[in-house]
Amino acid sequence: MQSSNQSSDSNSNKSNVIDEALYSRQLYVIGHEAMQRLFASSVLIIGCNGVGVETAKNLALAGAPIICVHDVDKVETKHLSGQFFLSEEDRGKYVIDVTVPKLAELNPYVTITGHREPLTLEFLGQFMTVVACEMPLSEQLHISNFCHSKGIHFISTSSYGVFGSVFCDVGENFVVSDKDGETPSSGVIISITENGIVTVLEDQRHNLEDGDFVSLRDVKGMTEVNNLPPTQVKVIDPFSFEIKLPNQFSPYTSGGRFLQVKQPITVNFLSLEEAIKKPEFLDTDFAKLGRASLIHACHLTVENYGKKFGHFPRPGNHQDQKDFSEMVLQAYPTYASDLEAHKVIRYFAHCVSGKLNPVAAFLGGVVAQEVLKASTGKFMPLKQFLYFDAIEALPSNIFELPESEFVAKPDLARYEGQIVVFGNTFQEKLMNLNYFLVGAGAIGCEMLKNFAMMGVGCGEKGRVTITDMDKIEKSNLNRQFLFRMDDVGKSKAEIAARFVNNRIKTCNIEPHFKKVQDMDESFYSQFHIIVLGLDSLEARRWMNSMVCNLVQIDAEGNVCGGVIPMIDGGTEGFKGHARVIIPGVTANFEDTLDLFPPQTTYPLCTLASTPRTPAHCIVWAKELHWPEVSPFGKNVEFDGDNAEHMQWVFEKALQRANAFGIEGVTLSKTQGVAKNIIPAIASTNAVIAAACAQECFKIATSCAGLLSDFMMYMGGQGIYTHTFQAEKKETCPWFGSKVLTMNCTGDMTLNDLMEKFKEHPELQLKTPDVRAAGKTLYMRIISATHANLEKKLKDLVTSNTELAVTDPAALVGRSRRVILKFD
Repeated sequence: MQSSNQSSDSNSNKSNVIDEALYSRQLYVIGHEAMQRLFASSVLIIGCNGVGVETAKNLALAGAPIICVHDVDKVETKHLSGQFFLSEEDRGKYVIDVTVPKLAELNPYVTITGHREPLTLEFLGQFMTVVACEMPLSEQLHISNFCHSKGIHFISTSSYGVFGSVFCDVGENFVVSDKDGETPSSGVIISITENGIVTVLEDQRHNLEDGDFVSLRDVKGMTEVNNLPPTQVKVIDPFSFEIKLPNQFSPYTSGGRFLQVKQPITVNFLSLEEAIKKPEFLDTDFAKLGRASLIHACHLTVENYGKKFGHFPRPGNHQDQKDFSEMVLQAYPTYASDLEAHKVIRYFAHCVSGKLNPVAAFLGGVVAQEVLKASTGKFMPLKQFLYFDAIEALPSNIFELPESEFVAKPDLARYEGQIVVFGNTFQEKLMNLNYFLVGAGAIGCEMLKNFAMMGVGCGEKGRVTITDMDKIEKSNLNRQFLFRMDDVGKSKAEIAARFVNNRIKTCNIEPHFKKVQDMDESFYSQFHIIVLGLDSLEARRWMNSMVCNLVQIDAEGNVCGGVIPMIDGGTEGFKGHARVIIPGVTANFEDTLDLFPPQTTYPLCTLASTPRTPAHCIVWAKELHWPEVSPFGKNVEFDGDNAEHMQWVFEKALQRANAFGIEGVTLSKTQGVAKNIIPAIASTNAVIAAACAQECFKIATSCAGLLSDFMMYMGGQGIYTHTFQAEKKETCPWFGSKVLTMNCTGDMTLNDLMEKFKEHPELQLKTPDVRAAGKTLYMRIISATHANLEKKLKDLVTSNTELAVTDPAALVGRSRRVILKFD
């Protein structure tokens, strides 16, 4: 590939050998085959602005081998509010010259180059994917037409304050090998009727959808179906589906398995010019149905406004807002009588000059995911326009503020892109609050970057405190962009804080290498907002307990103080969530435990006799066969970080899978199951951290209504989000008034009941202790109570007895009240 003015010293991954220690979490999302296709890709990113550098960062972490970034600008103050890799001392230098070497540090297998010569069609033709960031529409059209004609994937993105857009064109006859990336369903058949109705075991849903394809095998009696090619299904209910049977078949007698067979899908996309003529919008938020077409109209109008008036609408300028609104309504008269649309148009005009880091981070995450889809053919690409807005984050009195409020004060110039949207007063308040960030992992790194770019904790009275007891591992480098190879083995919190403090000198980040349990209530009560970037439910519940304990309740039972808002983000593959918890006001973690399924367990009889899935075979090899044969010597336990141990488990699991006709046991799958790996990819972490940062805006300044209160993000099939209000439960141990009732039999043992406490969706206790009627039935630290575990409940308590159940791992200073009712 032709040259650039600035290049990294990295070595591209020409051998296509996958560094599994680095990419382990990502491999569990996209798989080896897709990773190899990614290694054959090349990407040009036009625009090294906030969105462009976020996209480049995410792609570098993902391992896209060839990335070229084009930009002709020199660093100015306006660039600092959106681009993390620039600092004050870089003013006057070329953006590319400063940024590319820092991007190159992210992944030694990626070649990153910079280009600042005029773009030519010959140069564009060298790449498989072209991404245009913040480019005028007229230039987008020119490049899009060329790319479409040459079979080059084209993606464009723009941001205007709290508004953002993504357009995707992966060309004609694009083949999607796997539309959702989910593990193929499989299961045991218990019957097949003469009408082709297939029923599976009652304890295992088939998880199929209409139109999916399955293969049948090991069916006895109706053996003809074992030789059928993959057959399309029609779902009857969660445990049965219908297939078309061959013309002649024998009666079903017993047995059989089904296996979902993923079918490739061919899709066709239009060029930007053609798509504008007949736009296809992806609605990401059902609460804003129809909003996309209105924002589309605003995007198409803003360039014409600039040509007519010589500038974009200015923030806080009512005349500019009026002129822009008239242009939009003249071009799109269908909105003439829609007063809500008029308000949205005015918001858009106000925001046009703004560049917000959370929006850039969100868009950079989405665009990087679309590049991965285009490069690998895995997951369904966005089709074709995505528009989103966060106008709910804008102050309710924004149109009442003077125009001068949106002109950055000299000492706040770095945050100009944010101030033109929210104002100086907002910025000053944001900078002088104290935040506590729990976790310096993937979401934690993104949040620290977002905080720094927003100015959070950067004032004289402000501070961001972060804690994480983990040390950096090599696999972290694929998602946690603040760490480098030299940092492996060091404290995550300390390295992340040092990196950001050095990059942006006004930051005041204080790290702790501690567990959250090591700090007391006086420590937590000093913060205005707490943000969680955790990967375990147990740690979330402990933090939930702490903030709920801090809430003050008056004599009438009303919340009267001590409320610290908590924001939580989490991801798994291309999925994620962001939620806001206001203790005592909204639902908290104990109210929504049923949203977190209990840890997967497998019946021993299934593992030993009737395995049905790859996971069954892997768990059998690790949990049953390993201790039986002691492959590495007596008393040598399985070590998930030992390559020989993992290889042994993989080989034995594969042998068992072959014996039972089960497909899907791979080394990557074995590692995931044996080590309980959570699938993860950098771009999703960026999206979710951006959503959390937006909520920090709103909570910190009380400028607008909060997320209400749980947002789910799904990026596998296009882009989809769903926001809902989690329900407060009357059995909440802090703010509920009712007691949880559990039905059981008097012949159950106390140990059986303890297992029910662990499995119950509203309890999910890990190490429960139990008291009843003033006596202790079981407590781990009191050995005299351990004998009660084997006693029957009827010998310990009577029906309708109220128990006080505690768990130091999940409930701090509080017990769950449970009434036992004997059947």
